[in-house]
Amino acid sequence: MTGDTEIGVYTDLLQPGADCIRVGTLWIHDRRQGSASFEYSQEWLNHPHSYELEPMLPLGRGKYHTAPGQALFGSMSDSAPDRWGRRLDTTGTPQRSTGISDGERSLGGAALSAWGK
Repeated sequence: MTGDTEIGVYTDLLQPGADCIRVGTLWIHDRRQGSASFEYSQEWLNHPHSYELEPMLPLGRGKYHTAPGQALFGSMSDSAPDRWGRRLDTTGTPQRSTGISDGERSLGGAALSAWGK
């Protein structure tokens, strides 16, 4: 599949039990080389308790881009598996890899569905 994958980023951390707030949009580019872009939503920027997700994503308007070869921003890749986890991949054995990227692993089913896996 070619083209970017667009993924909505939401949180309910500000008021547990309340409706989720759209923090922004993440775009995954070029699965082989690994790169992504992120833009905060106007709803998040206007929220009185909004905060930056990480220093590489200062709170403000405009798109932010990962460094070349960096599949995701740090705040969005913290749930990605470590080196051993990547070796195990989703097969449960280190000998066979399914070719799923860290971005796909971190974002779970939504990313996998978008890429048609």
